[in-house]
This record gives sequence, structure tokens and C-alpha cells, in this order.
Amino acid sequence: GAGGARNVGLDVAQGEYLLFLDSDDFFELNMFEKMYKKGIETASDIVLCNACRFNTNDGTFNDYETSFIPDEIKQYNTFNREDIPNKIFTYFSNSIWNKLYKRSFVNFYNIRIQEIKRSNDLYFVRCALAVAKTISYVDEKFVFYRVGVTNNIQSKNINTPKEYLKAIYAIQDFLIKNNLFDKLSFAFKRLVIEHSEYYLITFKSYPITYLKLLLFLKNNVFKEFGIDIKEVRCWTYLQIFLAWLFSLRKFRYTNYKILNILGIRIKIKRKNKRKCS
Repeated sequence: GAGGARNVGLDVAQGEYLLFLDSDDFFELNMFEKMYKKGIETASDIVLCNACRFNTNDGTFNDYETSFIPDEIKQYNTFNREDIPNKIFTYFSNSIWNKLYKRSFVNFYNIRIQEIKRSNDLYFVRCALAVAKTISYVDEKFVFYRVGVTNNIQSKNINTPKEYLKAIYAIQDFLIKNNLFDKLSFAFKRLVIEHSEYYLITFKSYPITYLKLLLFLKNNVFKEFGIDIKEVRCWTYLQIFLAWLFSLRKFRYTNYKILNILGIRIKIKRKNKRKCS
């Protein structure tokens, strides 16, 4: 899998910095040059950049909001968890490919990518952000993240609805080990909420899976981390029932919709509206 392959690369890498690129995305040719120069100038453990979404089905480009440098960060030339303790996780996506990492820093903390079926970037990225002493950024769009590809890892979310929780608990263990859990407890709680919301949204075309995940989170995960269900953006039981009874929803970043009738799902192909020139 992707996690295991990247770890093989980590074990043999000799360079000063590490950059992970996904084969189904594309990138500006000067990405590494500019990020590397920024890292050298600021002696950064991590260098961030912006990204953009490219939809394969209709050829459109859209902002990738969670992979943009927030305005609050732009007041700093460099920063770390001490500057934004409550937002160190939620300000930045768990995408591994829009961040440059100093290899000595990664090896010092022995941070590796989880070999799990889903969200294998989550642990690596969040742990690195938590312990980095210096983080800098290049405020440019270097990565074009491709969506609408039905055979990539992202498209298989429905098969592993709870897989991301393996990363959540591993991050908790890492923070405790490095004496950071109490300092970053609020940020960690927001991390749990936001990733849970993301996966619930993903399953809106699958009401039964949605209900099962919501009940599991409510009775186990949220209770453990002191999260009130009112803090989470989620459907009511009535909304879940109505979606199971009848719903027609666009499947995220694809060229088809899903019709739900009494739990029976029917895929409806949509025509592409326009292509990228």
C-alpha cells in the first residue's frame, strides 16, 4: 500500500529534505526548488505550500480550501504549535504532498506513515506539525490534486468507514509520549470532530453506513474524548431515515449521482459539462 511504499522510501532516503508526491496528481515544475530554498533560508522542519483541485470528470479547477495558507499565519515568517496551539491541526489538511519535511527532523522523532487502508497520511502529517520547531510556507499553488478518479484510495472510503480512527488513536499516543497532549488537547478534540464530520459527509449517499458510523462515534469515540454530539455537524435520525427512504445525491467528485429508494442504491451517469482547455 501507499503507506508501506513511502516508508521504504523513508528508510533509504539520503536527501536533506523529503517530498511525497502522488502519482495521480500533477505539480508545478518549480515546486521543489522554491520550497527547498524557503526551508534552507528559515531552517524549517516543515515547509507548506498551497494546492488546487482538478476534477477529471469536467476538467475544472477549484480552490482546495484546507490546503491554503490561512491569513492568520501570514503575520509570521515562521511559526510552530506555540503560536497557534488551538489550530495547529485544523488549520492545515492532512495531505502529505503539499509539505516539505526535513529528513533529520522526521528521523529524530521516528515518524513513519501508518500502513492502513485509509487516512495513512493523517498520523504522519499531524505528528510532524505537532513537534516541528520551525514551520514556514510558500504562498503559491504548486499541487493540483486530482479528484473524480474512481480507482484511487480516496474512492474506497465506503469500505473502511472507521479506518481513520486508527490514526486518531495513534496521534493521541504520540502526543502523550512527547508530553504534548495536555497542551494540544483542544486542537486534538477539534481534529477528532472535523475528521468525523468529513467521513459522515462522505457517507451521505449511504444512509445505513452513515447511521452505523454515527452511532459508533456517539457511543464510543465522542464519549471517550468528551465531545457532545451537538458539537458535530451531523444528520438527525429523521434525516437519515428520509435519506434511506428516498434521496438523490451527487457522489463526491464523480460524474454520477446515487438514487436511494428504500436502501436500494442506483447509480445514474451524468454528462460532463465542460472540459479543461
